[in-house]
Amino acid sequence: MDPGMRRVSDDARLLALYLLTCEHRRAEGLFRLPKAYMLEDLGWVPERLAKPFAELLENGFLAYDDDAQVVLIRRALKYQAPENDNQVTAALRHLDDLPDTPLTSEFQRLAERFCERLAKRLPEGFGEGYGHPLPPSLPLPPAPTLPSVTDIGRMPGEKEQDSQTGRGREGKASRPPRTPRHPTDEFVIQRAREIQAQDGPDAAKAYLRKVGENYGQASREDQLRRLEAIIAQDAAEAGGP
Repeated sequence: MDPGMRRVSDDARLLALYLLTCEHRRAEGLFRLPKAYMLEDLGWVPERLAKPFAELLENGFLAYDDDAQVVLIRRALKYQAPENDNQVTAALRHLDDLPDTPLTSEFQRLAERFCERLAKRLPEGFGEGYGHPLPPSLPLPPAPTLPSVTDIGRMPGEKEQDSQTGRGREGKASRPPRTPRHPTDEFVIQRAREIQAQDGPDAAKAYLRKVGENYGQASREDQLRRLEAIIAQDAAEAGGP
């Protein structure tokens, strides 16, 4: 066991084990993992996640980019570095799928230290512009205020569309509401909740299938599983079946 892990709480050890074994992880240690996934997979509430998450940030086990929702397990390459060219190629493919994040700079330094084979094949410019590691991440920032179902998908600055003319209330043509090209997981789940409340669970499932087909969010099966869990939770909180 890493010496730093002997001084953390049981919840922090459980969270570390989850990060090392969950279905979202990548062996190289840099991967996208929204905190909403952690809460759902562990069955925790935000208040329970906050303390162990802060412990793992403080002891250096991980770094986290809240904007890109990307986690870096700092010693992953030390213990599980790619061992051959095929594994390096797979790691590069995973890294290429990540959103822009300052964690690439630190990952590059870790690769140079623990896995020269991978470091030599990182693309030119990998991590450029991110010369400093992220400051300690605030454990759980407040959730942003989400728009109503009538506003979801409206472009910034667009006016409400008139149902009769199809034009904005100020006389300018408005685009029909749509899901953004690259919606976040939280956006998709919230939109599904809204559709479920308005049109029922079948309509919400159809929306998730459409997102899975058109936008490459999560797999359709994963989205349906998440929605079904949300439906069950909402029903339980409302005293339903």
